[in-house]
Amino acid sequence: MTIPKRNDELALFAVLRAAGAHESKRPRDSQRLSGIQYAHALGMHWRRAAGLFEKWESKGWWDEVGSRHFGYLTLKAPQSLEEMAGYPVALDVDPQAIVRQLAQEQAADDDRRARQDESIRRFIASRAAA
Repeated sequence: MTIPKRNDELALFAVLRAAGAHESKRPRDSQRLSGIQYAHALGMHWRRAAGLFEKWESKGWWDEVGSRHFGYLTLKAPQSLEEMAGYPVALDVDPQAIVRQLAQEQAADDDRRARQDESIRRFIASRAAA
C-alpha cells in the first residue's frame, strides 16, 4: 500500500490517535508498539516516520519516551485530522483496522514467546533432573 506523501502523514497521525498514543493516555516505558511499527503497517519507510516525529516534536506535538520512535502525541497536537490539515480529510485507510491488525500480530508474538519460554523451562528442568 502506497499513500501520497502528505496523506501518509495524516494517516500516521490518525493511526496514532486511534491507537491511543496521546498524552491523555500517556504510554509508559511498557508501551509495546513504536510509532515506527504503526508507520510500517501503513507502508511508510522508517526514515520518513522518524522525520515526521522530529517535525511533530519541533512543533510540540510529539513527546518521546526513551527514543523518538516511542512516544505519544501531546495535548498541543491537533485533535482531529481536519484541524491538522486545515480542510476536510477522507483517508484511504481505516486507522482502527490497522490498530486491530497490529494488536493481533502482537498477541500472536506474545503467544509464540510464551510457548518458547515454556519449552526452554521444560528443557532446563529435564537437564537438572538428569
